[in-house]
Amino acid sequence: MSPNSGNSAKTTSSGVIWPNSALPHAPAAFRFAFYILHFAFPDPPDPTQVLSVIQTIKRLVPALLPNRPAVAAVDPVSEDRGHSVWKVRTQTGAAVVAKYQPFARLTQGAPYDLLEVERLVCGRLRAAGCPVPEVYGICAEDGLIFFEWCGDRTLDDLCQASGPDVLPEYADRVIRGYLATETFFRTSGLLLSGRAFPGCAPEDLRTSWADVAKSAGRCLPDLVACLNPAAAPFSKRISDCFSDRLHALGKASPVLGPTDYNARNIVVNPETRDLRFIEFAKLGWDWPERRLAQYATSLGAGRADGGFQGLIDCRAAACYAARAADIQATDSDEILRRLDGHHFVFYLLAGARLLAALSNPSNAQNAALLTAWQNPRERLEQVRQALAAPLSDHPATCELRSLFSKMER
Repeated sequence: MSPNSGNSAKTTSSGVIWPNSALPHAPAAFRFAFYILHFAFPDPPDPTQVLSVIQTIKRLVPALLPNRPAVAAVDPVSEDRGHSVWKVRTQTGAAVVAKYQPFARLTQGAPYDLLEVERLVCGRLRAAGCPVPEVYGICAEDGLIFFEWCGDRTLDDLCQASGPDVLPEYADRVIRGYLATETFFRTSGLLLSGRAFPGCAPEDLRTSWADVAKSAGRCLPDLVACLNPAAAPFSKRISDCFSDRLHALGKASPVLGPTDYNARNIVVNPETRDLRFIEFAKLGWDWPERRLAQYATSLGAGRADGGFQGLIDCRAAACYAARAADIQATDSDEILRRLDGHHFVFYLLAGARLLAALSNPSNAQNAALLTAWQNPRERLEQVRQALAAPLSDHPATCELRSLFSKMER
């Protein structure tokens, strides 16, 4: 096992690690479509393999902590996460996160080695003052990486369970933490660019975005007809307006960073409301505003009372744009418009995917999605409301959003 240099072996109050869901060599186009299904199809665990991994964890963890305390318990963080992440408790009361990376051996020794990249990036992010967990060590031969324990509640969990009065504070904390990581990647991206995962280069991103634009263009008329039948007739001018907006979003400069960004990859301590960003095993290029739109949207998958809960409203969007302007050396209005556009596309694709599942619920993937995304009719109304709420004054985006508004025209 390879420990982190200078490891203090301290235990603080914040970090569950969510594994990569897509195959390691998945192209960027697949990654973009897959985030909507991200929590619906966990790989079924092999019980024999799980037992073997747990025994390895019990053997390795004592060496990570002072006085080598024996392991008292190894508990899966969540039953629906494929038994890939465990909370390890010792007899002294210390806790460690153990994450099993099933694809680690496929990348071992490569510049994009999943374990080495996560250890390297987390270490540098922490040194830069970013809110990420400390890595205690890795075991390459067993595909394991160990982190400080930071809590078992994700931003997704808390958004689903919290009242609207606390969501603005979470939004502010997410924005501050996210901008800290973005600043790091903007200043250190050149040094880490050789660590990017195959299929995650800028040219791959633009190719996938072209595919997304075509798909979104086909989805828009049907979603408007379903969610707001009283809307004005869909026209070629509206279609061209949407295409132009997607083209403009795709022309922005992407930034190196994590490829797996969602509200389950932010861990929050409910008592202090401190948060940690997690999952940096795979690096690739993407647009900062698209990352933020997805980080700040809770999908509530697998919950009987689950729904779509977003943290980005007009106030939070303006706050982000103002703070990001200095980091990006870009006008804040332009940043706000990009966030508005990516937010719109995110909910458009989510609504279209849910509508497709409802139209053919007997399909295996659709049935799995509807099991994960319970309360589909309520979710569609949440999608409509999100699509109807502008985050900027951009004329084209405002016109597109007006298609979903049920206000008097």
